[in-house]
Amino acid sequence: MLATAGARFAGPIAILRNWTYCLFYVMAELWGSVVVSVLFWGFANQITTVEEAEGFYPLFGLGANVALIFSGQAVKYFSEVRGAERAGSRLLDCRLFCSLTEKKDVSEKARSLASHASSACHAAGPRAPAPRC
Repeated sequence: MLATAGARFAGPIAILRNWTYCLFYVMAELWGSVVVSVLFWGFANQITTVEEAEGFYPLFGLGANVALIFSGQAVKYFSEVRGAERAGSRLLDCRLFCSLTEKKDVSEKARSLASHASSACHAAGPRAPAPRC
């Protein structure tokens, strides 16, 4: 078949020869999008009545399309932030996460929780039942 069609059709011919793998790949790629969409619209059907759906469904669709635009910009921004970081370092990710969630430094919080838990265990004494630490 390759000799008859020519070298430029080598890719499509390879796809036809391995159609089961290609079909599996396409279905695997579509599965996530389809399942999330079905779950979302099922949830939308549960929380809205038929009368409300007339007004809300266009807003849901509009919101989904606008979210795609903003998510693309967010991915671009975070990939640039990630690119500025040294390879293998996670410090920037931690600081970025902490600043986005408006939490204190994670290491300080972890140390305070650990010291609180160990003091509660030591304060109970050796014969008292151990608290859940």
